[in-house]
Amino acid sequence: MNKFSTQPLRGFSDFYPEEMRVDKWILGKIREVVEGYGYEEWNGPTLESIDIFAAKSSEELVTEQAFIVEKVKGEKLILRPELTPSLARMVAAKIKELELPLRWYVFPNCFRYERPQRGRRREFIQVNVDILSHDGLYADLEIFNIIVDIMKSFGVTGKQFQIRWNNRRFLDELLLMVAKVPEGLKNQVYKMIDKRDKMEPAEYEKWVRDTLRDDAAADRVLQIGSFHDINVLPFDNLPHEFFEYPGVKEVQQLTEMIKKAGLKPYCTFSPEIVRGLDYYTGTVYEVFDTGTENRRALFGGGRYDNLIDLFSDVQLPGTGFGLGIYVLELFLTTYNKIPPEVKLPDRSHGVYIAPLDASCLLLAIKVAQLLRAQGKQALVGYDCRKLGRQIETASKRGFPYVIIIGKKEVDAQSVTLKNLQNGEQQTVPIAEMGKILVSKT
Repeated sequence: MNKFSTQPLRGFSDFYPEEMRVDKWILGKIREVVEGYGYEEWNGPTLESIDIFAAKSSEELVTEQAFIVEKVKGEKLILRPELTPSLARMVAAKIKELELPLRWYVFPNCFRYERPQRGRRREFIQVNVDILSHDGLYADLEIFNIIVDIMKSFGVTGKQFQIRWNNRRFLDELLLMVAKVPEGLKNQVYKMIDKRDKMEPAEYEKWVRDTLRDDAAADRVLQIGSFHDINVLPFDNLPHEFFEYPGVKEVQQLTEMIKKAGLKPYCTFSPEIVRGLDYYTGTVYEVFDTGTENRRALFGGGRYDNLIDLFSDVQLPGTGFGLGIYVLELFLTTYNKIPPEVKLPDRSHGVYIAPLDASCLLLAIKVAQLLRAQGKQALVGYDCRKLGRQIETASKRGFPYVIIIGKKEVDAQSVTLKNLQNGEQQTVPIAEMGKILVSKT
């Protein structure tokens, strides 16, 4: 009989304890930061109706990158590729009960049928951080602060990452009022700008010119990305009222707020940042690795003021970001920001209990239970191997202490405590064992 493959499905991963410890450490750091800002954890279902994603997410996400589950009666469900539509649905369901504004975060497993590559899997853990019912730029600024604090919590500096941000209202105004892009081609131009950095310059220019068929409009679109100061634009004959447009004023205001908040070293205004999802309406941003080895967008997000209107007539603005932790893990590995000890089990408060034969097992189990009740980690060597082998196992697994239980200890209701760091050992009554270990660990 042929044996089954030991490999997981393409794009999916097995997670052994070492990988789980790294994930737990990364998520623990992020949780500490966001809860410091008063955010609360939530979660939603793994399956949703495909309709809510088709209505608000990008067409590419639903038609090309989604895992679709078709029910017997033909209804189509989707394995969540992201969680923002679920967030909107859940908030709309209890909009009259929830205390606004909401500051929520979640660490869901998400699914996308994409080509697997470095840092990109078909099943992945994504961090979502969102603030709802705050329509001011201060909410965007708070999200920027959170991103910077998350990166700094890993020891990353402003020379290693950069938040590149833009404003969709501003980009709308730039395309329609300055570049004179026809309204019917605006979304197509968005897609082109979004893919700009993934294409060769000549290929990108040809795509723009072939699509617009207007040299003047194409010239202006091609200049998007060539400037990083809203007050110094490369366009001739700007409309007189251009700097009164809402999107332009938002960019000017947020630029000043970033400067006053001390975030300028971490943030760059970049008009070529679009974000692919269709529900973004205001500030959008992507966090980039600025190094040469992994020069790419790590994660991003933006404002989605109209998302909840799928479920309710209540207007509820929101802003937030999604972060895939495997891309972040690659980034942290590149800069040696994951300490080696993170991959090892924490045995600093642990004890290995070494019964010398089967007659000692019941006392070993009793001792283990007493230690666990005191908050210690206790592992019992049920196989009762020779003492030297058990001590070797305890040392390899990182236990600082071994409790030895032989027939002599059973008769005396005592244990022999051995310190693996200095070799010292002492025999003590069981009643005193916990006190001695508390003083030592």
